[in-house]
Amino acid sequence: MTVKRADESAVPEKTRLDPVVGIRERVAEAMERELAAAQREALRKEEELQASRARAAKDHRKSGDAAEWQLVEAGHTRALQIIRVNEQQVRTQATVVEKARAKTQSAQMALEVVKRAADRKRVEQVQARAKQDAKQLDQIATLLFSHG
Repeated sequence: MTVKRADESAVPEKTRLDPVVGIRERVAEAMERELAAAQREALRKEEELQASRARAAKDHRKSGDAAEWQLVEAGHTRALQIIRVNEQQVRTQATVVEKARAKTQSAQMALEVVKRAADRKRVEQVQARAKQDAKQLDQIATLLFSHG
């Protein structure tokens, strides 16, 4: 059973780095939201590409005169152009996702560095307080021993 002193609490020690940790957490969360949005957009672009490929794969030619075939062929050519545009958009969005992922990882690493530094400061504060408490107890014991 662990006995805690009255002045001890479960609340961690405050450090001067706590506001920096808060800022880094907000930045990391913003980067995660940005990455999620980029991933959603990449998925949407990929779905558009698949849909345009499916539309282009259909053969709309029917028996008819040459003018109708020319119109259908022009439409098919346009569908192929749309596929190329969509493929380029997918590649561009993949680059955006990778950049967002790199920024997110960088923000997470910066957050971890600041958190570790704050944790070290907390440990140092706890150790310093324990050392000070031990010193005070020694002084009290010395006074009791010398006057008792």
